[in-house]
Amino acid sequence: VYTRQFNCTGPYQRPDFVVPSLCRQIAMIEKGLKEGVSIGDVSQKRDFIDVRDAARAYMLLLAQGRVGEVYNVGSGHAVSVASVLEKAIFLARSFAAITTTVNRQLFFNETAVSDTICADVSKLGLLGFKPSFSLDDTILDVIDFWRKRV
Repeated sequence: VYTRQFNCTGPYQRPDFVVPSLCRQIAMIEKGLKEGVSIGDVSQKRDFIDVRDAARAYMLLLAQGRVGEVYNVGSGHAVSVASVLEKAIFLARSFAAITTTVNRQLFFNETAVSDTICADVSKLGLLGFKPSFSLDDTILDVIDFWRKRV
């Protein structure tokens, strides 16, 4: 069984990935350790799946996947980084204004294959897989993870 893993995220992920980076920065703002969020290209759209859902998908594929078949492991929905940032700010406890600064060093347009990358999860769905965690659930869990660590 072959898989293509799309953007997997969740608690315990290193802060050099987009979701934990944003959530860590927001947790730092809430504690007064930082004034604003530094972010790269927010126009990129990616398919984000919670790591816990991805693990369930792999277990399902081990049990029911067809030998030689290729399965995409993702949510099946593309979300812009701008939307992820908006969700994270909305879910934060801080009522202070959160400012954002675009960090041009975090732009990868020259190497990006496409501005939108989304998994076709139809084959995985035929096996009965459906993600359990919404992006909001994941973001809130990642913010809570970083609140305990900054």
